[in-house]
Amino acid sequence: MSVDSATLWPGLRFPAAEYEARRVRMLAAMQAHQLDALLVADERTLWYLVGIGSAVGGGSRSRPRVLLLGADGRARLHVHQAEARVAAEQVEPSIEIVPYRALSCAPLSALMDDLARARVGRLGAELSSELRPELTYQEWAALAAGDWRLVDASDAVWATRQRKSEAELERMRAAVDVTARAYKAAWRSVGVGVTEAEIAARMATALRASGAQAVKTACVTGQGDYWRSAGVPRVRPVQSGELIFVDVGACLGGYWSDFSRSAVAGEPSPEQVRAHALIRQVTEAGVAALRPDRPIARAAQEIAKALRAAGLPDNAPAGRYGHGLGLLSTEPPSLALDDPTVLEPGMVITVEPSSIAEHGIYHAEVEVLVTAEGPRLLSPPPAGLMRLT
Repeated sequence: MSVDSATLWPGLRFPAAEYEARRVRMLAAMQAHQLDALLVADERTLWYLVGIGSAVGGGSRSRPRVLLLGADGRARLHVHQAEARVAAEQVEPSIEIVPYRALSCAPLSALMDDLARARVGRLGAELSSELRPELTYQEWAALAAGDWRLVDASDAVWATRQRKSEAELERMRAAVDVTARAYKAAWRSVGVGVTEAEIAARMATALRASGAQAVKTACVTGQGDYWRSAGVPRVRPVQSGELIFVDVGACLGGYWSDFSRSAVAGEPSPEQVRAHALIRQVTEAGVAALRPDRPIARAAQEIAKALRAAGLPDNAPAGRYGHGLGLLSTEPPSLALDDPTVLEPGMVITVEPSSIAEHGIYHAEVEVLVTAEGPRLLSPPPAGLMRLT
């Protein structure tokens, strides 16, 4: 009798029924886009659909994995022979494992034979929109020259991945809890004289101690330096009165958290307290605007309006006010004025408008679940500007 692999890899694999439901949703998206087959080679989409791989991604580029999903629901997973046994352990029996031998290339001949036998007319593939299929340019060129039409299926993929199931949300809530506990622990060791690099390292250590399987950390300090919000932490000691901006994320069971916090080493100035309070209000306006059946661009418009009303410069270089979250720490849609995505229940969006001044970057990021009833916070709301002694 076969054993559901979720019992062998708890916290990594989901029950088989979860993957089956995901593929059913993908098949519906394929039908909506008139696709006869979908070729999946993005590592995270593969992990999403069949559960092969690890929670934090990766794998070997010398042994690419490729899934061919037919409109009839049949799925053939092409993996290198070195991974065939593990793949058979991890995925459901309904997924046919097809081993190949050659290294550093996709099993192109076998894939094209599959497509020819299935008489595929429109072949969808992950050709854009933050998806990274592990095929080379030459392999895509060969596929494009076949007796079928190769079309971009990124919209179909994201239409499926963006709406999180309750099982996915459970892991995302756990990642939020890990992050909140890490912040609480790490802030105790931060203050005047501690460097940006040390703060980032201490945050990473606290995240791993709380259970994170992968982490991301950013830290910015320094009068006039807050435009460096995406910069590498420096060996620069924090000075008294400086705002410390920290943005971290934790991966747990494949799913990411992502929210920022700020504090001041010593006593904050009235300008710092005021700007932080205002950005919290702007963030709350953005959260309230994340309602189902509305374009996400409308929420971006509400944020831009709230920034103007607060008198805060809309001068952050990110180009958006937030983003989707899930198997990547940033994924579509973008909370931006030019993103046409219509919000749906199950989407998780970060709301993170920011405003940069000489004395700080004001940013109070939260994670929001879109529900049929309206927005619901997943992460704890930021409090007032913390004071560190």
